[in-house]
Amino acid sequence: YVDIKKAEAQTRKAQIEAALERIRAASLAMQDSSALSEIIFKVYGELTKLDAKLDRCFIMVVHPENKGITWWMAGYEGLLAENGFFVQMNQHPTHLMYLDYCKKRKKKWTYLFEGKEKRDWDRFGFTKTELAKLPEPIKAFMSAAKKVYLSGSSDQFGSLVTGSFEPLPEEQQDIISRFTIAFNQAYIRFLDLQKAEAQAREAQIEAALERVRARTMAMQRSDELPETSHILFEKMKELGEPVEQLTIGIVNEEDKVIEISATLLGNTLKKIYNHSIDEPYMMAKVYKALKKQQKTLVVELKGDELNAYNRYRNEVTNSNMFLTNYGKEHRRIVYAAFFSKGMLALGSNEPRPLQSLQLLERFASVFDLTYTRFLDLQKAEAQAREAQIEAALEKVRSRSMAMQQPEELIEVAELLRKEMGLLGVEELETSSIYIIDNKKKKAECWYAIKDVRKENAQLISDEMTLTLTDTWVGKEMWKFYQSVNDRISILMKGERRREWINYCAQHSKVLQGYYGDEIPERTYHLVKFNGGYMGAASPGAIS
Repeated sequence: YVDIKKAEAQTRKAQIEAALERIRAASLAMQDSSALSEIIFKVYGELTKLDAKLDRCFIMVVHPENKGITWWMAGYEGLLAENGFFVQMNQHPTHLMYLDYCKKRKKKWTYLFEGKEKRDWDRFGFTKTELAKLPEPIKAFMSAAKKVYLSGSSDQFGSLVTGSFEPLPEEQQDIISRFTIAFNQAYIRFLDLQKAEAQAREAQIEAALERVRARTMAMQRSDELPETSHILFEKMKELGEPVEQLTIGIVNEEDKVIEISATLLGNTLKKIYNHSIDEPYMMAKVYKALKKQQKTLVVELKGDELNAYNRYRNEVTNSNMFLTNYGKEHRRIVYAAFFSKGMLALGSNEPRPLQSLQLLERFASVFDLTYTRFLDLQKAEAQAREAQIEAALEKVRSRSMAMQQPEELIEVAELLRKEMGLLGVEELETSSIYIIDNKKKKAECWYAIKDVRKENAQLISDEMTLTLTDTWVGKEMWKFYQSVNDRISILMKGERRREWINYCAQHSKVLQGYYGDEIPERTYHLVKFNGGYMGAASPGAIS
């Protein structure tokens, strides 16, 4: 008989050790906190195999920073689809007890949970905490119990707790305590791994932020924002975000638009597109949130709203890149993080966790600092540019004021061309001054032109009198002079261009044979003044 009892005790001990080893192994294999759902399910299973008559088991992870507790639970219903329910700090006796026992690391304790205390907790816990997310049958079953015997063991992580309708024998309580010790050792290791992974993740994020910071700092023009959006897109992808579109939106309140630079599925849109701040489905919501000084915004579009918004985007981009025939269930979720001048936004077809939005906030913060610096530099450059322009204008003004006779307009035209070249407008080929005779429909023209026939491209100049009704270009000039417009660009190409150059060459020897056999097309840019206009010819459009 003694030998039988001894053998049974050894068998029981082996069973307990095997169960402990399985819990220890599962705990050591944890990669993230979501694994706690499977671990508590294993704990429940192992304890019931060891003859514990349980309603359910809990791993209660205490958060010292806010004194909240995350409940991971398992019971007769099997593995829960959703688990890990946060219970915020509260004054209910059991919550305070869990915190106290964790602080004291009490290895074995029991508590009878019943009466008004239980009823008050059930009303609070199942309506005011994340336990409200539990399936209704489970909440109903737990609430229906008049009393529950809690048996637990507390350590650094929190507590391992069982709930039963009868008190557990001493042996079962000892097993719970041993399970707690085994789990705590593995959990500490898990926290160390989490810390190391968090540090590595932070280093990765900082490197990505630095890349965005460097690219924004290097910007010289606002039309480089699409390229910056591509870098943001790539860095978010590298950080594991399944982003489909990354957008930089700069709010332009003067024109009532949001200037959109975007990368879509890895392809950067080459232009910046202006979206009206009154566009109802997205931009109006973004603008309203920005004005309210929100840090973030999440907008979900589905069905007809999504199709209407995509039609608008196709209209703005003059394309068909956005589908407009989505069904009612297809959705587009846009997560936006704001900075002082606009937003960064990522688009996805699936919900993203809070961490994604927080990451976007960090990118927005970095972008804000560097983009603000870029705007300051732009402002300083614009002021310096304005000072250069004023100095050039003063030179032209002074030379014009010093004229004694009309022939000196040639020198003014030369100075005008020289100063425009110094201001960086080197694409100009010709600078001209026209004085109009209304009655005769004639124009006296003083011009300066780069002599492209020579390597050093010196300026050559001359004066000529033209009848504006003799050529197509002249007629366009006359129409412009008679109009209310203050400026015009006239494209001269083909026969019309040849006609104009040949006509001018008849009235100015300088232009005879200037272009040779092939006369390239040019655009004549004219700006009106009282009594005439100034002209500049270039190979194409100018700013």
